[in-house]
Amino acid sequence: MIGKKNIAIFILALLVFSIPKLSYSAKLEVQYAGFAITGSYADRDTFAPYTSKILKIIDEGRGIDVISLSLLETIKEINPNHFKIVIGGDGSDFKKSADQIVMSIGLDYEDFSYDYDEGNEIYLNTIDLYFQIIFFNFNDSSKTYTLLASIPYRAELTSLSNSKLTNDQVLELIKDFYTTGLSSISGEGTVNAFSTARSLLKDFKLKMKYNFRIGVTKVLIEEKAIKYIPKKFTKNPAILKNIIS
Repeated sequence: MIGKKNIAIFILALLVFSIPKLSYSAKLEVQYAGFAITGSYADRDTFAPYTSKILKIIDEGRGIDVISLSLLETIKEINPNHFKIVIGGDGSDFKKSADQIVMSIGLDYEDFSYDYDEGNEIYLNTIDLYFQIIFFNFNDSSKTYTLLASIPYRAELTSLSNSKLTNDQVLELIKDFYTTGLSSISGEGTVNAFSTARSLLKDFKLKMKYNFRIGVTKVLIEEKAIKYIPKKFTKNPAILKNIIS
């Protein structure tokens, strides 16, 4: 006769072994590869003039630029639900191995604009930064990169000033947005350029293979629309197409 104690043990064992193996599997590891400006190096000063200058500001204590340091600290705070971010150094020296998944955050384009409110005699200054969180597969033996996924996002913030900002003041404003963060006039508290990346990565599900890719694969700009496009984009339409898509 099987005793009640033995029955209880049998039921417990049955429950344990019936739990899906996925619960025990380790999270997919993703190597963090730092921050970069996308596109051609020669176009940096055209499409990201302020960011290019800020990248030259080095944190003396850490030995890396202040943007990369700010992003690194943000990445360290993120614990994604569906994968694990592995950080080596400042992110630029990620471990290279066969079929290694790598993640980087790149800036496509930056824009600063302002409006003057005559009624209140105040300037509304708007920062727009267009990013991509890029996942790619790095194969060390063939030295090739294969794109797995890209998450575009826009970081926008509007601030107020009593006078029109000088170029140096705009530079300092954007630097603060990247680093310490700025208070939004919408009352959302202090936000920085990477706040949205934190929330996007938290619950993002990364797959090694995608059976169907949903997204814009081709952007056509008609001839009659070119006259309405700023000259800096007509000289490099790839950036404009990327923003539109």
